[in-house]
Amino acid sequence: MATRWTAIACLLGLVLTSCNSADENRVELYVAASLSASFEELATTFEAAHPDVDIVIIAAGSPSLVRQLTEGAPGEILATANQETMVQAVAAGVAFDPKSFAMNEAVLVAAADLADTSLAELDSLVLAVCDPSVPCGAAAVQLFAELDVTPTPVTLETSVRGVLAKLSLGEVDAAVIYRTDLASTLADQDFLPLTAANDVAISVISAIAVTAEDVSDEARMFLAFVMGEEAQNILTDYGFGTP
Repeated sequence: MATRWTAIACLLGLVLTSCNSADENRVELYVAASLSASFEELATTFEAAHPDVDIVIIAAGSPSLVRQLTEGAPGEILATANQETMVQAVAAGVAFDPKSFAMNEAVLVAAADLADTSLAELDSLVLAVCDPSVPCGAAAVQLFAELDVTPTPVTLETSVRGVLAKLSLGEVDAAVIYRTDLASTLADQDFLPLTAANDVAISVISAIAVTAEDVSDEARMFLAFVMGEEAQNILTDYGFGTP
């Protein structure tokens, strides 16, 4: 059975006799960082049903993925954290026939012992958010507008992974992340939604598309799989809603 490790080795230029056949059946997915954990399981499940296909996942902030594709990166599937970035990808000619497939929420969380901090005291917390140019940052801007606050974050990260790293390392007290991250990446850590902001969340709808009209049959098969019941159940297990 082919594996993603074989495909990654081929990408690195290692000498493997299986590289030529792996290349023929490799599907490269350009996936938003906030979706990467769920897509790892989606890829494993798909490969189990299609043992001749290698799925390679390239994860980064959604705008970075679009930029890589416009510069000629060979991805066949693009999955963005929000619809707005997918619209930009379509305009750039690197996404075709996009479909909404999952819904997340941006939430303001804090260390458990600080979760009762009032909105008026928000600036007393060391806060991390994503840069407004990426989906998690754009959602943070909307969230703060809904809460009618203008906090000053200490860092603007290029993806939600960076924000989660700051939280996990104890470098910040609070952050705007996705609700799925609270239930997965931070599940074993002591963070809670800020009580004063618990009733406010910003919905973020993720989209997926092929990156060209002539992508491989395997790529189209994977996209159809993502939209199907089995994959949607996996996404639900990761805390995503239906758009």
